[in-house]
Amino acid sequence: MQLKTHALIVLFTGCLLVFSSCMGKGGTPDLVVPFFCDDDFKPILTSAANVFEATNAPKGLIPFYGSEKKAFEWFLQDSVRLIIVSRTCSDYEKQVLIQTRKIVPRNVLIGYDGLAIIVNKQNPDSLITVENLRKIFAGEISAWKQVNPQSRLGAILPVFNNPASGTVRYVKDSICNGGELSPTLRALQANEEVLDYVAQTKDALGIIGVGWVSNERDSLLLSFSEKVTVMSVSREKTATKYNSYQPFQYYFQTGDYPFVRPVYILHADAGYGTERAFAHFMAGDRGQLIVKNAGLLPTAPVRVSEKRIKVDEATN
Repeated sequence: MQLKTHALIVLFTGCLLVFSSCMGKGGTPDLVVPFFCDDDFKPILTSAANVFEATNAPKGLIPFYGSEKKAFEWFLQDSVRLIIVSRTCSDYEKQVLIQTRKIVPRNVLIGYDGLAIIVNKQNPDSLITVENLRKIFAGEISAWKQVNPQSRLGAILPVFNNPASGTVRYVKDSICNGGELSPTLRALQANEEVLDYVAQTKDALGIIGVGWVSNERDSLLLSFSEKVTVMSVSREKTATKYNSYQPFQYYFQTGDYPFVRPVYILHADAGYGTERAFAHFMAGDRGQLIVKNAGLLPTAPVRVSEKRIKVDEATN
């Protein structure tokens, strides 16, 4: 782990040296710009950066992925001037930027992400209520039989990505209403690990950005990854197939799916450098198409397909 961290620091330092050496007149970068993205949004931003580079040569982007907390730390320290996260700066963070760098951060809303609840393919339960999820994350429910008395599974093994990620913050603030999370919850380091863990562990339950479970082979975005089952979630006291919804774009738009959050680009570009150009690109037609194709809901008016996945009615 120390060797991996050291390698990342060396790589980042090298990128900053290249970045500094490539500054043109007026401080505009000519070649590369490092940026930091919450790992929750890695699938979409990897594609977006590649398309942006292809159409804006010779300017390019050097992405770094990690936790939301680390993204803000680097942003406040001026290690990067562009981050992709699910919240805007707090009043305190704005004051730090104004006082230390004389810059007011700019926020660009680029879409809405749905947080998917995933379980192992061997788990027959496909419906769950918001309240039962709250109890699971708070430690008040610990076994699958408490969710569905007919279940033959054992203890629920809930898993998250990095404990400092935007997903964990959302679970604590928006699902658990600011309450503490159960100390038995397992936190990994990246969304790929969450996906693999749930795919290999029959009692597991994970929460992950919808971009990580979108089916790349489904051009209409009407299905999810075949590695796991994406649960339908209900706000009602009892979940049925008639009041439960999966994280499809249409249900983000209608407000039926309960776990939706904004995705922002925050940048500190006072002129019209690469940071601002990328933010404008993501808010424009091509960027919004990338957002849509990743399974997120664009901010621009688009048509999204309505699809109800047929599931067996169950009590959860």
